[in-house]
Amino acid sequence: MKKFLILVVLSLAGNVLANSNSDKLQSIGTLERFTFGSCNKQDFPQPYWKHMTDNEPQFFLMAGDNIYANAVEIKDLIKEYEVQNSRKDFQEFIKHTPIMGVWDDHDFGLNNSGSSTKDKDKRQELFLNHVREPLTSPRRQQEGIYTSYTFGVAPKKVKFILLDARYFKDTIVDGKPDLLGKKQWDWLENELANSDAQLHFIVSSITVMLNEEHRKIGEEWTDYPESRKRLFDLIAKYNPPGVIFLTGDKHYAVYLEKIENGQRYPEFMSSSLTHPAFPYWIFIEQPALALKLRLRPNYGLVDIDWNEGGPIKVKYNIMSSYTGRRVRTHTIRLGPEGWVGIK
Repeated sequence: MKKFLILVVLSLAGNVLANSNSDKLQSIGTLERFTFGSCNKQDFPQPYWKHMTDNEPQFFLMAGDNIYANAVEIKDLIKEYEVQNSRKDFQEFIKHTPIMGVWDDHDFGLNNSGSSTKDKDKRQELFLNHVREPLTSPRRQQEGIYTSYTFGVAPKKVKFILLDARYFKDTIVDGKPDLLGKKQWDWLENELANSDAQLHFIVSSITVMLNEEHRKIGEEWTDYPESRKRLFDLIAKYNPPGVIFLTGDKHYAVYLEKIENGQRYPEFMSSSLTHPAFPYWIFIEQPALALKLRLRPNYGLVDIDWNEGGPIKVKYNIMSSYTGRRVRTHTIRLGPEGWVGIK
């Protein structure tokens, strides 16, 4: 009986935190600043929570690998979430700053895991608890953690489309592997078809823009060519303005851009929050890309300048996790024909 009462109290406390987080997100008016990042080891130093607080973001977006569990058993996944949630620096941050996000392989299952992972429903519940999703959220009634958020009103309306690149993901050895699954594809089309936002951030835990030349580390949309084509065909069909991809996973930060169906699309990648990786092959095979990379721990700070009477400006600041200092900035402007003035 005592154990049951403890569980009830913990559940009620978690729901209070979830509702508070949801209320803070819903109270955001015009969006002007947010932070995002990925690849967070729960037992590593995390000075960036204080730095982000100093930046005064309106929310923090978790872009995947929010803990490193690599857990076969649910009990092990629970333990690693508990490590992160018990951190005082993280606790202090989420008192004042709301969070939202997606998962990737290391907080979903094993490395490069996908649809065949066991206990997906339980893993989804733990993730949604971690991002303070209310108990009444539709996200808790569906398969997969995909969702969307809107902030502001026209002509300053922003939509975030958060994709789930794990729950439905086929293995690439399948004949024509799919990344999102039918339910999510139908949902995504509806989100694009019925949006009246002026900016659209599409969040994917794995990179959309890197191509097959960069496959030596991790996974990317190019491993799923039919899914990637379908994604850009959907975007071209409904032509939502101001599409920007937010991604993580690769253990470096970089600004990318590519032309698809005649339109220029930017991607802001931020990774890793806690631990660097040194993909030496990049310097040998892709020296031009290597010059653009931020290999040390980092987070992304995004500023939106609505610039009334002129083009919307979006600034991607790559910030040092260690010092909180800005180490690189990329500014883009949204003109009538799409993104211009990229630097």
